[in-house]
Amino acid sequence: MDVCLDPAEARRKVVRDDENSHGAPIIAVARVRPRIGAAWVGALALSASIAVSIQAQAPGPDFASIRGTVTAQSNGRALPGVTVTLTSGPGGGPIAVAVSDADGRFAFSALRPGRYEVRLTLAGFQDFTRGGLTLTGGRDLDVTIAFPLAVTAHATVASQRDDVPATGTSQQHVEGRMIDIAPVRGDDYLDLLPMLPGVLRGPDGRINVNGGRPAQTGLQIGQVSATDPTTGDAGVDLPVDAVATIDVLPNPYTAEYGRFSAGVVRIETQQGGDVWTATANNFLPVPCLKLCDGENWGIRSYDPRLIVSGPVVAGRLFLAESLQLHDHMDRVPSLPVGQQDTSVLGLESFTRLDGTFGRHTVSASVGASDQHLQYVGLNTFNPQPVTPDVRREGYSATGSDTLRFSDTALLETTVSRARNDTSVAGRDAGIMTLTPEGNQGSFFNSQHHQAWTTQWIEALSFVRRAAGDHLMKVGVDVLRASFDGTSESEPVEIRREDGTLAERLDFSGPTSQQLAATNVGAFAQDRWRMNDRVLLELGARFDRDGVTGQGGTRPRLGFVLGVLPEGRGILRGGVGLFSERTPLLAGAFESIEAPTVTQFAADGTTMTGPPISFVNRIEAPLVASTSRVWNVEYDHRLAASLVFKLNHLERTGWHELVVDPVTLGASGVVDLASQGDSQYAETEATVRYSGNANREMTVSYVRSRSEGDLNTFDAYFGNIRNPILQPDQYGVTSVDVPNRLIVRAVVPRGKWMVSPLLEVRSGFPFSIVNEEQDFVGPRNSSRFPVFYTLDLNITRTVTVRGRTLRIGLRSNDLLNNATPRDVQANINAPAFGTFYNSLYRQIGFTVEIQR
Repeated sequence: MDVCLDPAEARRKVVRDDENSHGAPIIAVARVRPRIGAAWVGALALSASIAVSIQAQAPGPDFASIRGTVTAQSNGRALPGVTVTLTSGPGGGPIAVAVSDADGRFAFSALRPGRYEVRLTLAGFQDFTRGGLTLTGGRDLDVTIAFPLAVTAHATVASQRDDVPATGTSQQHVEGRMIDIAPVRGDDYLDLLPMLPGVLRGPDGRINVNGGRPAQTGLQIGQVSATDPTTGDAGVDLPVDAVATIDVLPNPYTAEYGRFSAGVVRIETQQGGDVWTATANNFLPVPCLKLCDGENWGIRSYDPRLIVSGPVVAGRLFLAESLQLHDHMDRVPSLPVGQQDTSVLGLESFTRLDGTFGRHTVSASVGASDQHLQYVGLNTFNPQPVTPDVRREGYSATGSDTLRFSDTALLETTVSRARNDTSVAGRDAGIMTLTPEGNQGSFFNSQHHQAWTTQWIEALSFVRRAAGDHLMKVGVDVLRASFDGTSESEPVEIRREDGTLAERLDFSGPTSQQLAATNVGAFAQDRWRMNDRVLLELGARFDRDGVTGQGGTRPRLGFVLGVLPEGRGILRGGVGLFSERTPLLAGAFESIEAPTVTQFAADGTTMTGPPISFVNRIEAPLVASTSRVWNVEYDHRLAASLVFKLNHLERTGWHELVVDPVTLGASGVVDLASQGDSQYAETEATVRYSGNANREMTVSYVRSRSEGDLNTFDAYFGNIRNPILQPDQYGVTSVDVPNRLIVRAVVPRGKWMVSPLLEVRSGFPFSIVNEEQDFVGPRNSSRFPVFYTLDLNITRTVTVRGRTLRIGLRSNDLLNNATPRDVQANINAPAFGTFYNSLYRQIGFTVEIQR
C-alpha cells in the first residue's frame, strides 16, 4: 500500500542539485558526484549503528555452551568434517555454524538460555536434525549425536547452500519468508532477488544475474525449467508464499545444471507440514493517508495472500496450497496528474502434494497464473497512449518420484508440462511518432504467442567409497518445446525538433511464426570428498540445442580446500563451460515482419532516396551461445557468527545472438548471427554476521564491469519490440555498475523486528541520440547520477483472541532523495541532459494473521 507523504513531489519533474537549471547539459551529471560522499557516510553510519546494536549484548553470567560429538549411527565412530548448524528451535534461523574436528567434536559458546536445535549436513547424505536442546541457568550442555549416513534425493541441492562446503561460488540464498521481513519493493518472489549483491534489476525492470541478461539465466522450480521457451524470459508466476527458498548460483559447476550461460536461479517450493496451519497476509486494504496523485484518495495497492498447509494423511501425505492476488499501481511523478499510473492485476495459485509410500517418495504440483499489465514501459517520454498492455497467463504441472534402492542409491524421475501465453497490444491512438521531446501515438507492435513445454528428467545417484566418499550422479534431461505466434507492426514516424518528418518505417505483415524443437541433455558428475579438508567436483554435460541442431560436451571442475582447521578458512573455485538454450523465436526470425525505411530531407517531404525494403535473414549456421566461467573465493570465519567472503569471478561469452542491419543499395537485410561476444568480471567482498534470535547483518561491496555486443536479439525482439535498429556496437552494457554497496540487517527487539536495507551504486549507463534517433558517439558512454536509497521495514508480533498477528510498517526510499530513472538524452531537445522520474517515498502497512 503506497502512501505519498508530499503531494508536491508528484509534480516534481527535474532532479538536480542547486547549481543546475532546467535544460542543463549532460556534463551536469558530474556535479552530482559529490553526493556520493553523503551516501557513503550514510552507509557507514547505518552499518555502525546496527553493529553497536548487535554488539550491545555481551555475554553475561547466564550464558552457556553446547558441546557435542558427532558419530556414525551404524558403528559409533567419530565423524569429522560434518557441518553443524545451530538454530533457535523449530523453524528458527541459523545462529552459528561449526565443523566437527578430527574427533567429531564441535562447540557453540556464549548462548542465552532457551531451546535450540542442530542440523547436521555432510555432502552426499541426508540432513539430520537433533532437537530438544535446552539451556537453563547458565549450565553447559554436552551431547552425542548419532548421524545416520543415508544418501538423499536432495543431496546435491543441500550441498549448494551457504552453510555447506560447495564448489565454485557460495550461492546467494534468500528465504521466501523475507518478503514479510525485509523492506522489499513489491510483493513478488523476484522482488527478493535485488537484495543480493550479484543480482540487479536493470533499467528495463528485468532481473540480471552477475551481469547476464534474463535470457542467459536459467530459472528452475526444483529441477524443472521455468522459462518461456519463446523468448527465454521467466514463465509462470508463483505466489510468494509458495516459495521456501531462492538460490542464486552464479556458476554451478555441478553438471546436472544446464541450458544457461550466466547463472541459475533455483526456487524450492513450500511443503506441507505435520500440523495444519493457515496464514493470511495483507487482506485489509488500507487507503492512502494523503492525496496520492494530488487529487484523489484511494487504495494504491492490494496484495492479499493465503497459504494453507498440513497433513492429508498423517505421516504419509502432505498438502500446501498458496493463493495471491496482485492489484497495484506504480506512479511516474514526472507525468501529468491522472496519467501517471501503470497497473498490475493478477491472480496466482500453487498446489503441492508430497507423500512417502514404502521406498517411494512422490511429489506433485500444479501452478497457474494470469496477469494483466497496463501501460507497460510508462515513463517520462512514453506517456500512457504510446505504451502497450501485456497479458501473461499459463500453468505448469510437475510430478516426481524418488525410488530408494538402498541407503546409498536412488533413482529420480521427474516429468513436467507447462503452457505460457503472452499477448501484447497497443492502444489504437494513431501512428507511433518518435520526437526529441517524447513519443506520441500508439505502440507500434501487437503480438501473441502460445508456448508448450514438456520435460523429462531421469537421474541415478549413488555413493561409492574409494580414497574418500564419492557422490556420483548420471542422468538425462529431455525438453520438448513448441510455440505458435502472430505479430503485426504499424508504421513508425521519426520527426525532428521542428516537427518535420525525418524517417518513416512501414512493416510487412501481419505475420505468423511457429517452431518446435527438442533439447537433449546428458550429464555425469562426481562429488569426491577426499577427506574433511578436500572436496572435488568433476563432471561433464552434453547438450544438443533443438533450434540450432548442434551439440557439444561442456566439462566442469570445482574444488573446496580447507586451508584452516575446523572450517575457519575455506578456498573454493572452479572453471567450466556453459551453453544456453536458444529461444524459439530466434529460429523463426525470418518470418517476423521487417521494415521498409523511407528517409526525408530537411523539408520533411522530399525523399533523400528510394525506400529501402529490409528482409530478416538468419546467417547460418546459428550456434548455441556459450560461456567460460571461472572463479576463486576465500571464506574466512572470523568468529562463530562472523564470516568474511572474498570472491573474484570472470565470464567470457561467445556465439551470442546479435541482430545487425545491412543496407545493400535499394534493399537491405537484418542479419541474425551467432557472432556476439561479451565479458564480465566482478570482485565481491562480503561480511556477514548471524547472531542469536534471527539477528543478522550483511555488508557487501561489488566491483564489476560488464561489456559486450549491444544489439542482442532479446533486446530488440522480445515481448516489447524496439522499432529503431542501428548498427551493432561493442561497449559497456546497460547494466554495467562499476560500484555497488548493499547493507541489510534484521534486528529483533523483543516482539519488534527492524529490517533496514541500504543500497549505494553507480548510475546506469545510457546513450545520447540526435533528432533522427541516431546514436551520437559511443553507446552507453554517459551515466545516471550515483544511486542511493534507504528502505526500512518494522514489524511487531501481537496476540489477539489466541491468534498471532504480525503488523508491519514498510517504507521505501525513506530518504526521498534524487533517484532519477529517466533522462532527456536527445541532443536536439531543449531539456537535453535533464533527469526525471525519481523514486518517491512510499509507506505501506502489512498485516499477517497466523492460525
